[in-house]
Formats: sequence, structure tokens, C-alpha cells
Amino acid sequence: YTTLFRSFDGTLVDSRQHISKSVNYALVKNRYEEVDPLLIYPTIGKVPIGEAFSLLKPDLSKQEIEKLTEDFRSYLLESAIKELIFFPGVEETLKKLIGLDRKLAILTTKKASSINRILKSLKVDSLFEVVYGGGMPGGDKPNKGCILYIARKTKIPLDEIVMVGDTSVDSLSASNAGVDSIGVLYGIDGKKIEKAGFTHTIPNFIDLLNFT
Repeated sequence: YTTLFRSFDGTLVDSRQHISKSVNYALVKNRYEEVDPLLIYPTIGKVPIGEAFSLLKPDLSKQEIEKLTEDFRSYLLESAIKELIFFPGVEETLKKLIGLDRKLAILTTKKASSINRILKSLKVDSLFEVVYGGGMPGGDKPNKGCILYIARKTKIPLDEIVMVGDTSVDSLSASNAGVDSIGVLYGIDGKKIEKAGFTHTIPNFIDLLNFT
């Protein structure tokens, strides 16, 4: 594969605690009860944050969800550099892939402006040719439009592209767009992804080097 698209949360970084703390920060600030992090984890990387709030608190109005989302993003961005942790081998592997002249892209449900700021704060923004976030023209995962949009931007044939992710939504995104996929076994869905339809699975991020 010459071009690797990858999910952010659960694939590059262990963001479960960071996201759950951001969710509960927003809830408490707006005088709602905190939610058990174990209820938050299954939404990470699968749905936009506004939809996650509606799942966690079904009685919220549209205006309440918008306010919670705003407060969530504020805490998320301010605390990213302190609370986000790269999985082992991620930074080194990304740099090796660039050295092999591979093109890298990010595909996430995070809002585009948010993920760009987070990547910059982590000092890895220059490694990615395209960063695709929520609200961009091709739709959100698992809509095939998001992968096709990145493919057009990178000018790479679909048969040279692989989607790297950690949830069933990532596998479905790849399938819908007609590209191969690699599931990481350490992510949000863990070993459940062995039955999620990925083309390949790997135990460690560094194992991506075997596919280039």
C-alpha cells in the first residue's frame, strides 16, 4: 500500500480517559450528572460528539447538546497535550512510513478544526497530507464519501489505499469505499475487531511496516 488512512482515537492515541473526562467536564459544567466512562467508551471514534451526548442523555434538547459540545471541545483542546498518549511505537512508525515515501492521512469523527489543532499541539501535523474531520464534504464515517474525498486529494488509486482503524465503523468505512483495511487489536474495540470484517489485523502499530 502506498497510502494509509488512519483513525485517530484508539489507533494513534489512547484517548479514552481524555474524551471521557471532556464529556463529564461538559456535563458537570452544565449541571448534569456525570456518566460512567464505560458508557462513553463505545461511542468514541464511532459517532460525532453531539450524537454521543444524545445517546448518553436522551432527553437533551438541540440547544443543550450544542452547549455541551462547545464545552466539551473547549476542554478537549486545552488538555490534549497533557492528557493524550500515543500508543507504543506510533510516532516512530509514522516517521518511518514518511521515510518510505508513503502518504498518510487522518480520518476521524472529530471536527476538522479540532483535530488540526490537536495534531499541531502534538507536533505531528506535518506528517499528514490530508486531515479529514467531521463536517467535511464527504460525510462522516462510515459514509464512503469521506475516503473517496481523501483519495481525490491524494490522487492515489483505491487499490493502493488501506484504512487503519480500531472499530467496526472503520472496517465498514473501508468496505463502503472499496478499499482494504487493517484493524489494530489494541484499540477501542479490542479483539472484537477480529470479527469486524477487516482485511488484516495487527497486534502492534509498528506491524504496519509489513504492509508497505
